[in-house]
Amino acid sequence: MKTLIMISMLVLSFNILADDELPELVEESTDEAVLAQAPSKEIVLESEPIDVDGYLKAKEQVAADPELQTIKEEIQKQKKEIVLNKVKAKEFKELGKSTEQLSETTEDMLLEKRAAQEEIANYNLKVKCLSQDNPGSECDKFARKRR
Repeated sequence: MKTLIMISMLVLSFNILADDELPELVEESTDEAVLAQAPSKEIVLESEPIDVDGYLKAKEQVAADPELQTIKEEIQKQKKEIVLNKVKAKEFKELGKSTEQLSETTEDMLLEKRAAQEEIANYNLKVKCLSQDNPGSECDKFARKRR
């Protein structure tokens, strides 16, 4: 009789837990809707053995060789460095391309600047020549023929 009561209580508790965790399925619902209704709680189970008193048993310490630990740490460090160096190489390649583009645009800008400075110098010379009463030989190309 006690066994039957215990089993029925156990079944009821599983039934209550199952109702809380599973979404209700409706005939018209799609898989996406069911997944959207599913609870997002993650259940983490401890895999550690539990002592009779309810405390987790401590893992047995594996004897560690300091030299082996150093080697393992060095391997992990080198793996991280490999990844880091790959990222750096990719970034340096991008920096090289960017520098090449900057060089080209700087060269174009300097050519435009020189052309603009020549135009400004020609304009200043023309104004100077036109404002003088007796222009020199450098002003011959700007002098208008007078009748």
